[in-house]
Amino acid sequence: MDDPYTPKKRPFKQKISPLRYKTPTTESWDGLDISNQGIKNISSYLFTLTFIKHLYINNNSLSSIPPSISLLKNLIVLDISRNYLRSLPNEIFLLNNLRELHASDNMISSIPLQIGSLYQLQRLNLNNNPLIEPYNTLYLESENSLLSFCRENNTVYPIPSPREWIEYESCCGLSITVGSYNILCPSYATSTFYKYVPSWILSWENRRDSILQQIIEYNVDILCIQEMDANSYNEYFNPSLCSSVVGGGVGGVGGGVSSSLETSKETNKEQYKEQYKETSKEHYNHYNKTYNSLFYPKSRYRSMDNKNKGNVDGCAIFYNKNLFSCLESKCVEFNTTVLSDKRFYEKGDILNRNVNKDNIGVITILEVKRGGNAGRGGGSRDSSRDSNRIDSSSNIKDNIRDTNTNIRDTTNTKDYVKDTKDTYVVVANVHLCWDPEYTDVKLFQSILIIEELEILVQKYKNKGKVCIFLCGDFNSLKNTNVYKMICTGRIDNSSGVGYDSRVDSKIDNRIDSNNTTYNILNNQSNNISNTDTNNNNQPNITNTFNGFDYGPYNNGFTHNLLLSDTHENTLNDATCYTPGFKGVIDYIFYGGEVKVNGVLTGVDEEYFSKVVGLPSVHLPSDHVFIGGKYVIRE
Repeated sequence: MDDPYTPKKRPFKQKISPLRYKTPTTESWDGLDISNQGIKNISSYLFTLTFIKHLYINNNSLSSIPPSISLLKNLIVLDISRNYLRSLPNEIFLLNNLRELHASDNMISSIPLQIGSLYQLQRLNLNNNPLIEPYNTLYLESENSLLSFCRENNTVYPIPSPREWIEYESCCGLSITVGSYNILCPSYATSTFYKYVPSWILSWENRRDSILQQIIEYNVDILCIQEMDANSYNEYFNPSLCSSVVGGGVGGVGGGVSSSLETSKETNKEQYKEQYKETSKEHYNHYNKTYNSLFYPKSRYRSMDNKNKGNVDGCAIFYNKNLFSCLESKCVEFNTTVLSDKRFYEKGDILNRNVNKDNIGVITILEVKRGGNAGRGGGSRDSSRDSNRIDSSSNIKDNIRDTNTNIRDTTNTKDYVKDTKDTYVVVANVHLCWDPEYTDVKLFQSILIIEELEILVQKYKNKGKVCIFLCGDFNSLKNTNVYKMICTGRIDNSSGVGYDSRVDSKIDNRIDSNNTTYNILNNQSNNISNTDTNNNNQPNITNTFNGFDYGPYNNGFTHNLLLSDTHENTLNDATCYTPGFKGVIDYIFYGGEVKVNGVLTGVDEEYFSKVVGLPSVHLPSDHVFIGGKYVIRE
């Protein structure tokens, strides 16, 4: 019983720490409801909450939505209904995760055409708004009709800053340029996968013209192209590149923009073509350099009927005929190697994981000409030996073509290699497996191409100087085993972490029945065991290959090519950009008697921040062209 004469103690009030006022994390909440508050302006602080997925600001007194709404990239539901809005911000199209947009009961009369890029939008509520034509009729027909109209008629696109060649220093020796480009095969560029891209931008007729313009503009001596389909190679790129002038320019897209409501889809395309022609003519009128080229399609080409063969993509290499002569070339079909290489017999994981992946790599050996003439003794090389070359190691007659192609000649005779030693350039162009769930396959494929490169480098290094270029779409980021293995020369089996092969390490050079040398880590010198003594001598399978048994590579793998990444410190933004992915996965690795002397700058980050993804009106593929300048050591 309480004593009425004894005063009660005051309860202790705990001081509230400032930490309690910190912004809650995404683990505690992911939505915000500030409806029915009479809000007239939105605080900029709201746009720092980039983790929120649901935002309700309906039933307020808002007269506008700030462009900063585009910073809320994770928004799935946005409710701005029952305000006093007269328009939607153009930047709203950057909310590419948005599924529901509620904007009813406002004073909106027109819709920004950019809204058509909201490819995941499932619900668009514009009821009770004074929409003008054609928006009103289209909205009454269906929400999809309105979105499709906006997407197809949008001509308001940001223009990327010009890309430039940056040279590091003036060096003595022959200077060459190398480029790599995944051009996005037309068979893959469908509206199903690229819903955010207007059909007229996605059309192959327009994209190929823009691709051709980039090839001419960047004007490299060696160009590696991935996802080149057979029809485009035979019917467009070779015929176009072999002409000194392409008459009348090309009907591509680019240049200025227009945003008239009455402009139809066809009119938009014609406007872009006309605006683009003058620029294109200027490029093509200076187009007179000489190329040879070779092309291999993927192995499925052999099983396709004649009607569909031309749609199969592969890898192509174009090289400056004035600088190089082609000595030999080879296609590395990774799934075929799995079936034919005795090292992989009875290895179920290797077969099951790789046999249905028909990715390829193309390797060619180029000899640098001297003073305009090739070969020892200065004799002129017969160009017919380079035309329509058939690889003797292949059973298919049309899987390689080597044709004369012309581009602007920027090489002076005095710049050719003058010493008495022959110079060979080994070029590999690869396109690895795309699936992120198959990182073991990517690593395996990269090892196979490295092994083939080592064989050819060993063959030619006793004949003269050897330069190495490994280019392509590796579908691998810089923190992956593929990148580490290529750059460090070693992949370890215990943690999947690459180590530099330049440090002291002993290599066990094993030779198979075909007298082919492969580098497998020496078990004793590297303290690595191929078997688990506690598991009945079963292979010690580690996370290097996602737990799968890769036979001879379970111990790890090394190579001695000493390759470096051309853009190791300069290209960190993206070489591939889609709504679901942005990163660097395309590379040009170099090694041997060559050093990098410059790079082609990447696409500026500001441009990427203003587009949903690629391809776009200015960049015709979901990948970007990358390039480097090199000097062959004297």
